[in-house]
Amino acid sequence: MRRVATALALAAATALAATGCAKDDQTVRTGGPGEEPTKKQTRFEKRAEVIENTWPERLKPLDGRPDEMLPLENAERPDPDSRTLTVIVGHGNCDKDWGAHLHETEDLVIVAGWKKEDKNVEFCTEQLVTDKVKLKLDEKFGDRTIVDAATGRQLPHEKAE
Repeated sequence: MRRVATALALAAATALAATGCAKDDQTVRTGGPGEEPTKKQTRFEKRAEVIENTWPERLKPLDGRPDEMLPLENAERPDPDSRTLTVIVGHGNCDKDWGAHLHETEDLVIVAGWKKEDKNVEFCTEQLVTDKVKLKLDEKFGDRTIVDAATGRQLPHEKAE
């Protein structure tokens, strides 16, 4: 009787998993036992991967202005020996938080802005504010190209003051 109950429980669990009742944000395990599960890629990570695999082909800009991946206003081109990149993030005057995403390859530094709205603000003007955000690079900047993930284009840059 226990074997039948166990078999029925396993069958029910398998059926539930197969019908897609699992959550969207679950992790996916790759590799063998003892390896860490890999997390679901963010929209930025997916876009950076596409840019990495197709650059210098021009990509279409993203539709709209999703809060998790905004086009950047500009970047300060660092010294080739620098491990810091400063980007200019545009966000709303009433946003609670903002920052920038970073993905590095041997030839590219792929970046995009992000923001989080303050849900407690009842009325806010739609005024654009720009702020500098410093990003720490894993490797020296060298002669890499800075690419805006939101637009798919090389980011204009100016020499840092």
